[in-house]
Amino acid sequence: MALDDNCDGAADGPFGDNITQDAGECVVYKICVTNTGEQALNGTGVTVSDAHIGFTDINFGSIAVGAPAVCKEVPSVITTATQCADGKCICEDVQGTNTASISSAVCVNTQVNACDQDGSICEDTATVECVSEAICRTPGFWMTHGCGTTGTPLYGPCEGKTGSQNITQQVINACGGCLDVCGRDITDTATMSYDSAIEAMCDNPGKPIFHLTAMALNCCISGFGSDCSGGDAYLSNLFAEANNSCAMGGSYRKDEVDCWNNGGKYDNGKCWYGTCEGTDTLCKESTWDCNCISFPNNCHEMDLCNEDMGLCFDEGKPAGSAKACTAAKKNGCNVFDGTCTSGTLGGSCVVEP
Repeated sequence: MALDDNCDGAADGPFGDNITQDAGECVVYKICVTNTGEQALNGTGVTVSDAHIGFTDINFGSIAVGAPAVCKEVPSVITTATQCADGKCICEDVQGTNTASISSAVCVNTQVNACDQDGSICEDTATVECVSEAICRTPGFWMTHGCGTTGTPLYGPCEGKTGSQNITQQVINACGGCLDVCGRDITDTATMSYDSAIEAMCDNPGKPIFHLTAMALNCCISGFGSDCSGGDAYLSNLFAEANNSCAMGGSYRKDEVDCWNNGGKYDNGKCWYGTCEGTDTLCKESTWDCNCISFPNNCHEMDLCNEDMGLCFDEGKPAGSAKACTAAKKNGCNVFDGTCTSGTLGGSCVVEP
């Protein structure tokens, strides 16, 4: 299979057995049959079926001994696949593993089933994984977009600012109501709470929980779940390893988490934000000899909106917990060991996928 980013039914690059595509975009399948035996196959045609894509007994014709592979693409040539309606195979409609199988391949001379003969390979698989575009904001955004010291009212106004609302709490609520970060339950945005996202970030600038709380919130608004398991393999692994390390008092991959929260890519121990125009050279900012172009679909430039979760925020409105963050830094409460007046010092929440 191959990527088909604009869903025109034509491959945009090389074919392979396993690909990852963005949700809402498409793929193209190429199914090939080769006769490696000593007799021609099927005077009436070799047929192929694939239940996952949704076609049955597609005729590939009679194939002579040693003839080049006969290939057909879905959806441009095989147009009857039920999962590829309207001439496009949308990622979410075909995600998972498909198996294309020879449903008929009869040797012309002996009239035996070629698939029963030693050495015959009569099925093959391919896998497509769909991932949504990531949305990310910095810890500085999330810790200042709660709502005052109490976290209420949810929809504002907060700290006397018209139009402000508790964005951070709304994302926590939409993600199951509990984030498992560094072995702590993050469930609210009130100050003086062991369970507070505001206390977790405002009290611990630059520390793993500071970055990981933001990452959990970013994965939530992206639709990946608070443990990022719904994202691609890299993202899921990054959060899991960094979060496990933090729970044990470590800081493994902390800088990498920070980089991702800021829309960058971590490579060779450094965070990069784009490539020099017209090249593949990684860059952080424009210089006299490099016009640094942001990575496409940069998560930091995506709208803070996930319609499937019913969340879309106007970031032009005032922040609702800037003063609360300042108070949190001074109140003696810390999600790890301070004197808080509410919540639970520990972690037990069940992470929602």
